[in-house]
Amino acid sequence: MERMNATLGPRVAPGPVILPPLPAEEKTAIAYQFVPCARCPSPVAMLIFAVRATGLGQMEDYARMMYAEYSRRNLPTWIIGPPQGPRVFHPSQTLQVWPTRSSKAQLLSSL
Repeated sequence: MERMNATLGPRVAPGPVILPPLPAEEKTAIAYQFVPCARCPSPVAMLIFAVRATGLGQMEDYARMMYAEYSRRNLPTWIIGPPQGPRVFHPSQTLQVWPTRSSKAQLLSSL
């Protein structure tokens, strides 16, 4: 210790550590809808609308953000991306996430 003190100088008590503030957490509202049964008001499926998703990776982000919600409800669930063209009635990418997860998105044709 004497050699260390001679080389580095006397011990100095550490001062308080000031951490930088955490960045503001971005809050995102995610639209979703339940599909009701044709005979009763019970929900039979859940649709999550990924309005800002431009590809499979971003659709997976929506699936991760909503996991607690759709796994708790235990309904068949799909992520639906934005229309693939300038009109609302263009096909959209869909990704099934519950009860089994699809490995790739599929195009959903307009109704």
